[in-house]
Amino acid sequence: MKRVNSNQMGINKVRVTSPNIVKQFRELVFTSFNGLPVLALVIFLISTIFSVLVFNQGDLSHTTKSSFAFLDGHFLDFYDVNKVIVGGNDYFPLLYAVFAIWFIPLKLFGFASDDSLGFALLPIEIVWAKLLLALFLFSTLLVVNLIARELFPNETKRQQVVIFTYLLSPFALFAATVFGQYDVIGLFFTLLGFLYYLRGNTGKFVLFFAIAISLKFFALVIFVPLVVLKYKSIWKILYLFALSSLAVLLQVILYSGSPVFRESAFRLLTSKTGNTSNEQLTSFVAILFIIGCFYLWRIKPNSESLAKHAVFAACASYGVMFEVVVWHPQWLIIMTPFFAMAVGYYKRPTTFLVWEAIAFLGFIWCVVNWWMYNVDSPMIERGAFSNIFNHHQLILSDIYEAARTREFKYVLELFFISPLIYLLVESVSPKFALSFKMPKPWVWISRSLLIPAIWTIPTLFAFVVPLSIAQNISPGAPAYSMDTETIGKDATSVTPELLESDTIEQSFVASKDKLSGIAIRAATYRRSNEGFVTISVTDSLGKIVAKESMPAAKISEVKKTYLWFEPKMDSAGKTYFVKVTSSGNLDRDKSLSLWQTPTDGYFKGQLSINGVAIDGDLEMYAFYKY
Repeated sequence: MKRVNSNQMGINKVRVTSPNIVKQFRELVFTSFNGLPVLALVIFLISTIFSVLVFNQGDLSHTTKSSFAFLDGHFLDFYDVNKVIVGGNDYFPLLYAVFAIWFIPLKLFGFASDDSLGFALLPIEIVWAKLLLALFLFSTLLVVNLIARELFPNETKRQQVVIFTYLLSPFALFAATVFGQYDVIGLFFTLLGFLYYLRGNTGKFVLFFAIAISLKFFALVIFVPLVVLKYKSIWKILYLFALSSLAVLLQVILYSGSPVFRESAFRLLTSKTGNTSNEQLTSFVAILFIIGCFYLWRIKPNSESLAKHAVFAACASYGVMFEVVVWHPQWLIIMTPFFAMAVGYYKRPTTFLVWEAIAFLGFIWCVVNWWMYNVDSPMIERGAFSNIFNHHQLILSDIYEAARTREFKYVLELFFISPLIYLLVESVSPKFALSFKMPKPWVWISRSLLIPAIWTIPTLFAFVVPLSIAQNISPGAPAYSMDTETIGKDATSVTPELLESDTIEQSFVASKDKLSGIAIRAATYRRSNEGFVTISVTDSLGKIVAKESMPAAKISEVKKTYLWFEPKMDSAGKTYFVKVTSSGNLDRDKSLSLWQTPTDGYFKGQLSINGVAIDGDLEMYAFYKY
């Protein structure tokens, strides 16, 4: 495999100093790609540019539009004004100030939109905002390059492993270029602080961590163990903790007069921390973190072992944090550079890189099902080229089946804590008692393909696939091109099991013309049920509009069951009846039910079982052709 020029001059431990800053910056950029297979680099560049230009997630629009308040002269009343314009802000002002400064050129030349668009951004604004994040991501790569030189002086191959692992990290690329989120800004300052920590510059270490903590509190999670690892004086530790809080304290004082700021600034911190579904796990992890910090305080690392302890302390701290917080897809970028540094210490990094690829597949599988319609195909429809990609035939949860989400959730939970586990396995296994082995070119090429293969191509497929094929993949595919009306929602109870000769019927009044389908949701009790279920729609005269029978075993618990038909052109205001019957099943333990609301919420229709009216309504949806 042909490689980029492998001239290694300058790859070893070199620090950027002012006399030759341009030359050294050029050398730093060059060595960040030096040795990478050309094919991997080409795929990386094409994929990254496409992601920056095409995808967009709504949070970026909210943050960008919020920053415009600074450009309009609202400084001390920033939070009060944005409470009206965008509904409020959850972060400290420094983050919004970064965006505001970046958007000054667009504002000056009249390319920035006004409040009339709400959260929406113009295509040029989307690209401009994502370009900012891409530049910060590239800046973090340069800092990782410098850190790799500190960790592995005169070990070119290990330096390259760290740099390439981070450069092609699917988690980092997804967060910053696909999702388009701003944790990369805080990560940049965190990495600068970590660099100066390794170089022994306490002042810059604390300064950059203080900035990072004020952007988002994630940096504090690793700042604590790093301090207790290196500084053994209690008073010195307390002093450094106090200094690290100054940036937060300054912003709190500056905006303390705003009740909106006081209400929102710490809202995400309190809502996202702690696993309320498993408080015992949260308590255990907190105790484990304290014990780990105590261990780090007790040991006395030498100059060589300090860096290794620091890297794995950061990996372990972020890893256990993700086990207990209600994490967001963009957050995973904060751990990626430290995981890349850890890979540099492994003798067989290829195995870990393959494992990380599996974890990324699990990540995508989970997020498209947990954040359906949000982290999904519609991210293209919110992007700068929405005029081209304006209708999806599928969503990604149709491709990545929800039934596998639970297993991939366990994969992710294991991945979060795997750097330390992998190090321990290598240290005790005779199989790894060998010298360092550089990954082959195919490893980097395969890694560059992860974003296109797992995310980009399935997303584009969701737009170009013919409806007939889409409907074979997901019976609900036609719903994506229709208006949806909810008949009964928030179902918390179920009908009795549907046995042979039973009939469940729900009447409803169509709110629009072109009624084209209905959907119900079954309770299968997560078992394979027997017999056949027949769904039909009839009009008020008893004429059958549509009818379909299907095996009960094929009806899903997690997806709606659909019935499609030719649009009823004059359906508005007319009454229709949905009937569900069963045949071939006499055993309640092998029969399904239908989800229903406990009380009547839909007053234009009636739910009945075997001809007897009951309280509640089926969880049901009606669809209308545009």
